[in-house]
Amino acid sequence: MREVARRGVQLIGTDAPSVDPLTSKTLDAHHACQDSGIYILEGLNLSAVNDGEYELLCLPLPLVGVDGAPARAVLRLL
Repeated sequence: MREVARRGVQLIGTDAPSVDPLTSKTLDAHHACQDSGIYILEGLNLSAVNDGEYELLCLPLPLVGVDGAPARAVLRLL
């Protein structure tokens, strides 16, 4: 994950419910992302998006004292 961060990746999006196996107790991928300063966007469904250049806006709920929150992901066509 450090190499990915070194290359400038700031966010990983996945259509899966988690970057870790659902049975994981240690959440290794979550911790690796956190340690590398990479944000995670899970449950991202881009299957109906047409080809093109977009700007991704990710608007998380401003919850206090948590390390994650539900978010609204919006694509803006450029």
